[in-house]
Amino acid sequence: MTGLQRTVALSAAVLFSLVAAGTAAAQTSIIVGTNNNANCAPFSAEYNGEYQQVYTSTAFPGVATITGLKFAFAPDKGSPTVTLTIGLSTTSATVASMSTDYAANKGADFTQVFSGTVTYTDVPYTFDLSFATLPFTYNPTQGNLLLDVVITSITGPTVCFEANQGSVTSRVFNDPATGLPSFTMGYGLVTDFEISGASSPILTTLHAFTGNDSDGANPYAGVIAGPGGVLYGTTLGGGTGGCSDCGTAFSLTPPASPGGVWAESVYGLHYAYRPFAGLTMGPGGALYGTGYHGGSCGSGAVFKLKPPASSGGAWEEESLYAGFCNPDTGAYPKAGLVIGSGGTLYGTSVEGGGTTAFLGAAYALTPPASPGGAWSLADIHPFGLTSGDGSSPTTPVAIGSGGVFYGTLGNGGTAGDGMVYSLTPPASPGVAWTETILYSFDASGGDGTNPQAGVVIGAGGVLYGTTYSGGTGSTCSEGCGTVYSLAPPSSPGGAWTETILHSFAGGVDGANPTAGLAIGSDGALFGTTYSGGSSNEGTLFALSPPGTPGGTWTEDILYNFTGGSDGGNPQGGLVIGAGEVLYGTTYSGGSGLACSGGCGTVFSLAQ
Repeated sequence: MTGLQRTVALSAAVLFSLVAAGTAAAQTSIIVGTNNNANCAPFSAEYNGEYQQVYTSTAFPGVATITGLKFAFAPDKGSPTVTLTIGLSTTSATVASMSTDYAANKGADFTQVFSGTVTYTDVPYTFDLSFATLPFTYNPTQGNLLLDVVITSITGPTVCFEANQGSVTSRVFNDPATGLPSFTMGYGLVTDFEISGASSPILTTLHAFTGNDSDGANPYAGVIAGPGGVLYGTTLGGGTGGCSDCGTAFSLTPPASPGGVWAESVYGLHYAYRPFAGLTMGPGGALYGTGYHGGSCGSGAVFKLKPPASSGGAWEEESLYAGFCNPDTGAYPKAGLVIGSGGTLYGTSVEGGGTTAFLGAAYALTPPASPGGAWSLADIHPFGLTSGDGSSPTTPVAIGSGGVFYGTLGNGGTAGDGMVYSLTPPASPGVAWTETILYSFDASGGDGTNPQAGVVIGAGGVLYGTTYSGGTGSTCSEGCGTVYSLAPPSSPGGAWTETILHSFAGGVDGANPTAGLAIGSDGALFGTTYSGGSSNEGTLFALSPPGTPGGTWTEDILYNFTGGSDGGNPQGGLVIGAGEVLYGTTYSGGSGLACSGGCGTVFSLAQ
């Protein structure tokens, strides 16, 4: 053995380990580092003084409350006695770069979690050096984790511990030869973090699309949950209906017993092609959707899928409207549908709108007075015709109190950075709907920009949504996006109040959300980001509301997509099922080989 380290043949340990009882039990341990070396600092006689080690944030799946630390002995003999303090903090130091000034590595949340004297016995390859610490809550989206050990007294023989030489840890220590702090990149103690009160989110790939004629490819939207937990959705490509690779509608039926295979049924669309939007379920389990292409003019259609009369029968497809023929009737319906009173369907089209401006419209599709009759389409609001109004809507509307619609546009507003609007229905039929610009996004001052998803309506009529860009994240050229709330005024006619709940930072944090949000039973918000995360393939996140009004919302990265069999680049939103299980889709990844980068997946995440 020389100086500080030696090479030994040790059994392999996983880089990242979740030790849990059962498939969704409480998370109890996170082990960081693979056992491929040995390290005698800092718990040996020649290493009096301070020792620091940084752990990459990507080793932690989300916010964790650390209540203990354990280190494993390498094969040495002896029982040293050491008096020490241990501290933890978030740090801006990285595995590639730590300061040799110990104070400079400590974050503002530095906390001394242990102080005392311990005597330990060397039992090789076991995590027997254990410290029960004061609780320390670590949020990996805020930076890496720093361990700080200060030895004030040590007696007894030299013993060494399992160490990792790789890319997850680095250290600064007092070199016995010089007495000065020294930095060693990519080297540090294998550490077992004991976690209290954390959950172990478990992602399961329910289906990987294959992208051939018999299956869909690249779902752009999320799924909806129907009776019996059956999931329904669309894919942008794959399938064979009216044309090849023009998209599908699909269902996934849960297995009869846990752990079984979800059964997929695929329907190749014949009237509406390339559906960017998901499905909407109506009375009797009928499904309604839009195709960006198809119809009489090739610029979109609205369709209905009627469920079979008996189990195992065929679904019946019906073209409800095929006349999206810009300009008078709109064109290219990219957004999904909502169902209003009397079964009227409402949506938006990217172009058209009954004017020569062709800037898009919100429309109503009214069912026939008698079965078998024709559905009737009417534009209820043409966009882009007044000062500050946006154009080319791509997101669905949400129906609020009094039948008022709420939606977003990626452009428009006073700064041209996007807007949130409302459409108020007329007091009597045939009169124009009234548009109000509720909020204009502005890239200056850290505001979000370019919303690509609609809003959801929470308690008290508060609107929640995401923006693709803007915010304070500096790793993206135009900002990495935000989550925002928009609170209604206390009296009619007053101004709505926007609050940025979270600015995505990129990197280990997510970036560029394209999907909207789902609201949990406790008011938490759940969503996805298209990119960012540990593999830059997107994330699944939660935002928990503050304990007191006006406080800070807390982000938790529930899952980092890898782009492998688990999928990557989620475009669509989430739906919350029984037991608060989250269901969603990824646009790419999975095991399908017919698509470059994978054909996408449907997944569940048990919290």
